[in-house]
Amino acid sequence: MDILVISSKKFYSYLLVMLASLYENHVGTEINVYVMHSELEAEDFTLLQEQADFYNNHIHPIPIDTSLIAGFPVREQFPEILYFRMFIADVLPQSVNRVLALDVDIIVRKSLQEFYDTDLDNYYIAACEDLELNTDRFKRKLQIPQGSIYFNAGIMLFNLHKMREEGVGFKYFLQIAGENISRLTWFDQDIFNLALGSKCRIVNATDYNCPPALFEQLYGSAKSNEEHFASIIHYLSPNYKPWNATVASPGSIIENLWWDYAQKTPFYEQLRAEYEESSSNLGQQNRALKLYYAMALLLLKTEDRQRKLEHYFQERNFYKIAVYGVNPMQEILCSDLDKGEVKVSYLIDKNAKGYSNGIEIRNGSHFDDVDVIIVAACAHYRQIRDYLDDSCPVLSLETVIYDLNKM
Repeated sequence: MDILVISSKKFYSYLLVMLASLYENHVGTEINVYVMHSELEAEDFTLLQEQADFYNNHIHPIPIDTSLIAGFPVREQFPEILYFRMFIADVLPQSVNRVLALDVDIIVRKSLQEFYDTDLDNYYIAACEDLELNTDRFKRKLQIPQGSIYFNAGIMLFNLHKMREEGVGFKYFLQIAGENISRLTWFDQDIFNLALGSKCRIVNATDYNCPPALFEQLYGSAKSNEEHFASIIHYLSPNYKPWNATVASPGSIIENLWWDYAQKTPFYEQLRAEYEESSSNLGQQNRALKLYYAMALLLLKTEDRQRKLEHYFQERNFYKIAVYGVNPMQEILCSDLDKGEVKVSYLIDKNAKGYSNGIEIRNGSHFDDVDVIIVAACAHYRQIRDYLDDSCPVLSLETVIYDLNKM
C-alpha cells in the first residue's frame, strides 16, 4: 500500500500519531509512506523510519522546492505545505500508479484496504463529500457545476497512472490556480476540486472521512453499529483538535482515541506537556474570545449599520481603508462596505498572504497608501498599534463599533 503525507516541523509530532494509527490497523500489510516536505531533517526521517521498521514498513522522503509555489495564498490554518500535493504526479516514482494521500489530523481505526482497492479506471481520484461546503452557494462562488459534489481534500486516493496519461500534473494545477486565485477560499482544496472534480469518485464520508461530531452522534445513538462505520476519523475543523486544549473535549471518546495512539509515539510526554500548558493559558484566550463575541454581536445588532459605517468614515475623511486581521469580524466589516464609496483597499495579517474573499492580503508594518487602518483583531489592538509605523491613523474596530452605537 502506497501512502502520501505532507509535513512540516510544526505538524511532525501529529504525523507520527497518525502513522501509528495507520500501522496498528494494517499489521501484515507492507506500507510505503512518501513524505513530502521542505524543512524536515535527517534525524526526523531516522525517527520516522524507526517507527516504520517496527511494522516492517518503509519511509521515502520527497523534498519539495517551495519557490515554485511562493506566490500562493496562505493563512495560519492553511500552511504552504498543503500545496505540495499538486506535485504528486511529477515527483512520486513512476512505478507508483495509485497512492492514498492522508492528512496528519486523522486517526485510522480500521483497515483501508477496501478503500485503497477502489475501482478508479475512469477517475483521477476517489474522495469524500465535504459535508459542510458542498452547497449550491459555495459552488456558485467557486464556479463549479451545481451537479458536482465538492469534496474534502484531507483523504484522497489518486489514480496517478491516469493523471500522468492525461497530463494532469503540477503545471496543470498551477494553471487552474492562476485562473481562479481570487476566488479561492479553501485554497488547495478548491484547486483540487476545480482540477479533478469532473473525474472524482465519491465514497462514503461516514466510512472514510468522518468528522468528530458525526462520529459522536452516531456512536451515541447506535452504539451497537459503531464497528460498521468510521474507518477514518478526521479532526478536520480548527475547532476540534484533540491536542489543542482551547477547543478540546477532555474525556470524550473521540479525543481519547487520538491520545491512545499518541501514547504509541515518542512525543507523547511532549504533547501532554504542551496540552497542559495550553490549558493554563485558557483564561487569557477566553477573555479575547468573549471580546470578539461581544463585538460581533453588538455590530450585528447595530441598526442601519451599513449607512452608519459609511457616514462614520466619510465624516473623518477615511475613504481608503486597510483592515488588520483576517477573521470573521473583518469579513463583516468588508461586506458592509462592499458597495459604498468607502473602500477596503487591502487586508493586513502577519500569518496570511494571498486573498480573502477577493481582497488582497499584505504583510509588513508600514502602510502609507490608505487613510486609516482598522484593527479587526481588537483583542490585540495595542500590540498591533505599536507594531505598525505611524504612517496613518490606527483604530480598533471595537472603538468604531461603540461610536456607531452612539450615532
